[in-house]
Amino acid sequence: MSSNNVYTEEDAAKARLSSYEEQLIKLKKQFELVQQGTPDEETLDHMVDLKAALVTNAKLKYHKNFLQKSIENVENEVKSGTFKKPTDDSQSSAAPAEQKKSDNSGKKGKGNEQPPVKKDKKETKPSVPKINYVVVEDYGDSLMNRLKEIFTEAQKTAYPQVTNFPPIMTEATNPKFGDYQCNSALGLSKKLKEFGVNDSPPQVAKNIANAVQKGEYIKDVEIAGPGFINVHLQPEFLGARIGKLLQNGIQPPKIAKRKALVDFSSPNIAKEMHVGHLHRFPNYLNETPPIGDLQAFYKESKKRFDEDETFKARAYDRVVKLQNHDPEIIKAWKMICDVSRADFGRIYEKLDIKITERGESFYQEYMVKLVKELEEKNILITEEGRKIFFPTGCS
Repeated sequence: MSSNNVYTEEDAAKARLSSYEEQLIKLKKQFELVQQGTPDEETLDHMVDLKAALVTNAKLKYHKNFLQKSIENVENEVKSGTFKKPTDDSQSSAAPAEQKKSDNSGKKGKGNEQPPVKKDKKETKPSVPKINYVVVEDYGDSLMNRLKEIFTEAQKTAYPQVTNFPPIMTEATNPKFGDYQCNSALGLSKKLKEFGVNDSPPQVAKNIANAVQKGEYIKDVEIAGPGFINVHLQPEFLGARIGKLLQNGIQPPKIAKRKALVDFSSPNIAKEMHVGHLHRFPNYLNETPPIGDLQAFYKESKKRFDEDETFKARAYDRVVKLQNHDPEIIKAWKMICDVSRADFGRIYEKLDIKITERGESFYQEYMVKLVKELEEKNILITEEGRKIFFPTGCS
């Protein structure tokens, strides 16, 4: 460093020379460890093939020792007379099969044919019941859903042994048959046979109709055809509902409140990678590296960032260029974001997590207005070129 505290090219050259000497000593030590067959983890991180070979070698050594131990155990059993030769079930079962085949070879006729052996059906896994995450407290103007609710209760009352059988409701095709129609009887009749109940569809329809709660919505129900239930609505209810719709419009159903977990995932782009480190990344403007390369590059750059003041100064310079929207730095920064985003996306997709991305850069344009407002109120403190704001109660 010169007497005037000016960082000269000579100082930079000395710093680089010192750094190279340290790297040379480090590489020499790593080379010696490799020759001795005991490379450290840092060395193995840069020698992927060697690391994989060492892992495979360790596995082979384990299997070799295991086999040697097994052989020794067998030899000891043979010497002591306690060794038992393993039986071959396949050979013992083959002889009777061949004998049976030869015995039947001379016989003909249907009387001698063996019936085919039925194979057991493949066991089916029980279906996992679906969880209804949406609970409706009030169906609002949805009359169809209210009717489904009423007929669901009627089916449960008539046949409590059958669960999870939603009623089949439709609008009536002809006004003379009523306003709505329930067509569950046929399907429910088939379902009931699983429980030993042999009610016909008309009988099922009758039992459901008898269990329907009439009153505010339903005036009457009647059985038609092979098991249809015609539903007639209350005229007073229809009149009141039409008037309400004219006054308030269609109201959506009221859903029960549920707690939902909202978390800020906050993954770091390329881990803690600093955009200032990009000046040494090879050809980053034209090639897109995999996330693994970014991580390896981050480790090396972060170490140098902490140890090399010259490198740190250049890194801060890149940050300033990023904030000033330098085209090359912006392109590099977007490349890192895209690579990282693609890697994060695989995990989020498997976890079925939806992400709304709001990185620090998202707020940059909004900060301009905020800083200006704070400056006008004279509540910013300038420190080493940075504008700092201390909220009330902080010091």
